[in-house]
Amino acid sequence: MSRKRIIALLIAIVIIGGAAWGIKVYFDVQAHNAYLASPDRKADQLLADLTTGNYQDAYNNLYSARMKANYSLDYWKNTDQIYPSLKGYNGAPKLVSKQLANDANPSQPKPYSDDVSAEQYVYDFNLNSLTYRVTFVVVMFQGSWQVSELEGAYQK
Repeated sequence: MSRKRIIALLIAIVIIGGAAWGIKVYFDVQAHNAYLASPDRKADQLLADLTTGNYQDAYNNLYSARMKANYSLDYWKNTDQIYPSLKGYNGAPKLVSKQLANDANPSQPKPYSDDVSAEQYVYDFNLNSLTYRVTFVVVMFQGSWQVSELEGAYQK
């Protein structure tokens, strides 16, 4: 093979490699942007706030107006049992289920109208050989995902 062909081949390899890398970066950015606009991001933020005991950040940035109207910041600070139960948790919560909130209990009336985007998440936390289950709903409201329901309890 002549020297010119080898150089041309190397240049082609560099160009193809660069194009492949550029395409990968493009799709990674698209996937990241999709995640940022998804209910999964709010779910991850809520899980982080639950395990760090950061009820104020969750209240101010994640909870819907309905949740704030029904439960004050003082409730989450002084009365609620979810945050104290999970504060300092250092394991990995296990996703039990993620589904449309209207599909969660088919034998009951739908909690949301059909034109509302609502995802229900159920996570298990293993705490000293006990399982603590947290269930919450993330709803699209006025262009942003917000936590609309949150409950937790030890499982038998």
